[in-house]
Amino acid sequence: MKPLVLPWRGPDMPHAILDINRGCNIRCRACYNGRPAVMRSLEAVERDLDAMQVSRRLHTVTIGGGEPTLHPQLTDIVAAIRRRGLRVALMTNGLLLDEARLANLRDAGLDLVLLHIDAGQTRPDLPSNSALAVQQLRLAKARMVAGQQLAAGLIVTAYRTDPEDVLAAVRLVLSCPDLRFLVMTGHVDFESFGDVHGTLEAGFRGRPGAAESQMKAEHFRELIRRHFRAIPFARLLSQGPLSYDAWLSYRAVASRDAAVFLSSSLLERVALRALRIGLGRHVFFHVETPRAARLQVVWNALLGGSVRSLRLLGRGPLAMKYIVCQQGPTPDADGRLSVCRDCPDAVWRDDRWWPVCLADRTAPAPLFR
Repeated sequence: MKPLVLPWRGPDMPHAILDINRGCNIRCRACYNGRPAVMRSLEAVERDLDAMQVSRRLHTVTIGGGEPTLHPQLTDIVAAIRRRGLRVALMTNGLLLDEARLANLRDAGLDLVLLHIDAGQTRPDLPSNSALAVQQLRLAKARMVAGQQLAAGLIVTAYRTDPEDVLAAVRLVLSCPDLRFLVMTGHVDFESFGDVHGTLEAGFRGRPGAAESQMKAEHFRELIRRHFRAIPFARLLSQGPLSYDAWLSYRAVASRDAAVFLSSSLLERVALRALRIGLGRHVFFHVETPRAARLQVVWNALLGGSVRSLRLLGRGPLAMKYIVCQQGPTPDADGRLSVCRDCPDAVWRDDRWWPVCLADRTAPAPLFR
């Protein structure tokens, strides 16, 4: 079957990012945060959470920043999200994580840790930026996270000039039992946009010109097709003057020694609708048990999905792996920007939603007040 078109739109968007601080303890070559280091109060964070839940039928909130582990009340913020009946994810460079802190965050309600560990970062635990050193650090941090019964994933900035880093990240997630998720964000030269104006509802405009070096969905799609013989499982469309896949989602099933990419089937289409009706909201992420993964493989194959995955049934416990490829804001020749449809990775500022990657450039009100 063709890839699913995700039905997340308007109030039915199940995800948002909670911005809790500015400031970081490492340097990333593609950072888009542009405001001074400061911490939001717990009271301000809770006000945002209440407003976000009014605007969207949220399932998951991802805590971001800055580097959120620098916030002295991070555990309280996790607990505040959980009290509202939401799943909680944390985006972090992982530098300040240890087993005790992870255990405290888990007990407060954290579900998922997305580790942003990239080549090109300046950080004390990565003295060498070799591909091997980066992979070893990703593995070590993921093992520590999984050891505290938390789901673990990676966030990777993907450069068009370095396809091997993209492929290495995919292979790592497919082969490592401690990793379930991979979010790859295509590199965007935000400085080339100049001053950006607009809103998510009215559209954004920056400096005219094409983003020739940008890593786009078409590049992700071709890389994964050529090297893994896989097609996207689901898509999320753009909004704006340009039409493209703002998100491409892939799903694979892995055993101890092999992995197979799945194509979508009638099963997922029915399940998507049933969960929305039964829960009153869409599900943003979940982690299947080995038994649930096995059942999904069987029914996916029977209902028009991937028959090849059946060969893994006799090869030990199975795990579902989720890979998301994101195309960032993309300008047309007149400088008008296209972005994700309704933007799953939006933050709440000045009583409206802003794409997290553009918020520091466009939101008129101060972030922290």
